Amino acid sequence: MDFVPREQIGNLILSALPEEEYNRLLPELELIKMEIGDLIHRPDEVIEYVHFPQDSIVSSVTYLDNGISVEAGVIGREGTTGIAIALSNSKSPLEVTVQIPGDCLRIKADKFKQALEDNPVLKRLVHRHIFAYITQLAHVNACNAHHVLEKRLARWLLICRDRVNSDTLSLTQDFMAQMLGVHRPGVTLVALNLKEAGIINYRRGEITICDRAKLEKASCKCYEAIKKDYDDYLKPDNQNNL
Repeated sequence: MDFVPREQIGNLILSALPEEEYNRLLPELELIKMEIGDLIHRPDEVIEYVHFPQDSIVSSVTYLDNGISVEAGVIGREGTTGIAIALSNSKSPLEVTVQIPGDCLRIKADKFKQALEDNPVLKRLVHRHIFAYITQLAHVNACNAHHVLEKRLARWLLICRDRVNSDTLSLTQDFMAQMLGVHRPGVTLVALNLKEAGIINYRRGEITICDRAKLEKASCKCYEAIKKDYDDYLKPDNQNNL
């Protein structure tokens, strides 16, 4: 990839790297454009590339016995899809697909594995991201089991908003229903309630968050817990101690 100052990189792991480590990693990075539904990797297949989303989001998806897919967690500009590789695995049991389109930097899995050995700050940042991601999975699983759909949808929209740093999200109601593991009519009704309350607006393929404060009130406490874990791992004082 052509030289790009790390301050201009949208991914927060890469932009937090010391200049020397970033410059060493830069030649291995490839900038790509991802479209909604693009497959990053299938379950139990060897992972070829590790991705660092810029303004896009990927979802880790698990499939139930009846064929219904449910989102386990999301990764955006705060993280990387290289969790399995960082934990010394070449495969993942989850399917990873693009949820919100946009730019992404990717690196071959073997190059990423070597970079973790050569770049100690990268390794520590990735491990901190993994810890925050595992916490996200725990909260999402509990949330999906015990909270009503309106609170779950509000939580999910807030998480997506944070990961692209934009109030406008390229999402369809069909896709939201799929990610939340529910039927579309339920999502349609809840989205309509949020729209009538002036919290969101939507048209085909696009949702706009009009009032973030009200959306946070409509969400469950799971969002606050997830946000705190990610904020802690990305705090500048934590990064300075790497």
